[in-house]
Amino acid sequence: MARLGQPSLLLLLLYKIRTLLRRIWCLRRGYWFCKPNAYLAPFKPWLNPVSRRVVHSGRGHWRRKPDWVRTAVFDLALAMPSAGYRTIAHCFNLQQLSAPTRQAADGMPTTISKTFVAKLLTGQRAALAQARSRACKRTFARRGPIQATWGLDLTGLPLSDGSSIPVFGVIDHGSRAVLDLQPVATYNSLVLLGKLLITMGTVGKPYYVRSDNDAVFKTRMFRCILKLLGVRQQFTDLSSPWQNGRIERFWRTLKSELQTKAVPLQLSGLTIQTRMKFASIQAMQSVLQAFRFSYNAHRPHQSLQGATPAMVWNAQVEGARLRRRAKAPSKVKVSAPATRSRKPRVPPD
Repeated sequence: MARLGQPSLLLLLLYKIRTLLRRIWCLRRGYWFCKPNAYLAPFKPWLNPVSRRVVHSGRGHWRRKPDWVRTAVFDLALAMPSAGYRTIAHCFNLQQLSAPTRQAADGMPTTISKTFVAKLLTGQRAALAQARSRACKRTFARRGPIQATWGLDLTGLPLSDGSSIPVFGVIDHGSRAVLDLQPVATYNSLVLLGKLLITMGTVGKPYYVRSDNDAVFKTRMFRCILKLLGVRQQFTDLSSPWQNGRIERFWRTLKSELQTKAVPLQLSGLTIQTRMKFASIQAMQSVLQAFRFSYNAHRPHQSLQGATPAMVWNAQVEGARLRRRAKAPSKVKVSAPATRSRKPRVPPD
């Protein structure tokens, strides 16, 4: 017999059944604050909580976006690398509202939110970075006008005695034409300025000259003379040679060509390709001039759609000459207006 103040076995069993039914009802309704105990584990597959069932509701509820939406958002993010999530979502919605590609089941155009874009691109961050890198490698620099920007730089080539001679180069960014390429016996800004002025006197002066932060390009005399001529200087950032990439790429082509023309050296049965060494500065000068002519006249460029620098340079020069001729006022001889001959009046008697 139960003691006074203790619940009976029947009441305890009813309380357990009530608690179990209440928890089952909470789980079926989706109220997760009712935590199931261990004795509810066999019922979990049957309970089917809200997070596991598919929502077949109408407009206003979440549903999985189709794959073409995800592909379109990824393409927009690839085309606009500096755009944010809100801008990408806005562009997608504008495209669908103006010209819907596909429509949803209810006939309305598909739209997205910035939260959807953020979750999608955050999960595919590595794939997006890889696609941007691959797209950047496949693009070419845009061809600009000639004599707009020149690239200046110095490199070194070895002599047979072991010393290195600096080589001064000038390249035009618009046509990739090498305007000057010659060794420099005396390494100072006065010599480089003289060579640059001779080049300007031959082909004309540019609007900008771009160089690195070498001391010879930043002297007071060098900068003042260019300022008096109306030529602006552009300097790259420290340790950033890619900002003057056209002249740097030309140095790579020059050295690789000199490497292949060198005589191989036989050492213990191994063939080693050595760099081409010049006997004197005059020999280096002749080789560089021959290479410059071949580079400008015979070497096609992929960024120029297979044309040579000389072809692009001559075409733009001829086009500028024709435009100047068309704008020039035509010299037409204007005859004086014809005057009627009047009969002299006879004075009255």
